[in-house]
Amino acid sequence: MADVTESIENRFTIQEKLVYPSHPPREKSLPNQSAPTSGFKVKFKQGNLLVQYTNNPWKMHLLSGRDRHFISEWLQVCPASRVYLDPKIDVTYLEIWCELAKKYGKKTFLVFERTRQSPPYRYPRQWLVKRCCDWWISLGLLLLTTPLWLTIGFLWCCSGHRQILRRQWCVGEGGKLFLSYQFNCQVTSEAVGVGSFFTVFQRWLQNSAMVRLPLLLNVLRGEMGLLGICPRSIMDVLAMSNQQRRYLNIAPGIFPIPEFGDLQDCTRISNWELEYLKTWSLWKDMQMLAKLVMGRR
Repeated sequence: MADVTESIENRFTIQEKLVYPSHPPREKSLPNQSAPTSGFKVKFKQGNLLVQYTNNPWKMHLLSGRDRHFISEWLQVCPASRVYLDPKIDVTYLEIWCELAKKYGKKTFLVFERTRQSPPYRYPRQWLVKRCCDWWISLGLLLLTTPLWLTIGFLWCCSGHRQILRRQWCVGEGGKLFLSYQFNCQVTSEAVGVGSFFTVFQRWLQNSAMVRLPLLLNVLRGEMGLLGICPRSIMDVLAMSNQQRRYLNIAPGIFPIPEFGDLQDCTRISNWELEYLKTWSLWKDMQMLAKLVMGRR
């Protein structure tokens, strides 16, 4: 089956009159403020908002060169339920759009060409069974590890640390952007001064699979699976080529393939990930998950 790609220009049409804040914006441009050399080109259609990069001053939207507060006010009254972002946009603005869209209950997606040769499209029923199994197993693991969650929270409170979880924007199935969570195991100078026990516990947690325990929440939200390709951050995806990004049309996994372990370079699709996507089957996935649980290589 030939790869199916969706063109940005074919999915969206320009609407000259978009929805702007009903009240005057609080931020005003200074008279001597220079015009931005690059900015956004905005398109809206059927509840979807497309934000593209442009360096043409005649096509720049009023959001170009604005700060976080102005974009927040504009996005708050925008009727779009989904926001599609161009990967050519600077990563700082990408994260700002993701944070604000999440604040107002809008889903965000990174736009890139996607292949339909991935398992969810080739084996939809088997993939649905896999996702259901992942959900129930994750729920069971969360219930079983509740004492560990309470212990970790107690140790963090006693040590004076406020940030228990470390979050990161990742790219999931269909280019959907979501926040992944892991325990914050970075050993700082303050942590060393608290006591050797907490420092040793942090290092043990960092080197064990328990650091990924909060990712079970992402599985319950349908953003990840138990087994699959490694999750990629926005920075990793932006460093990829267009050909590499096409294979990200699948939900990433918490744990890697047992035979290969963790991926060292996340800015490309490894050979074992390509092999996993091409030869995937439900039975093979269950076998690899069993190997992972029993600790066999």
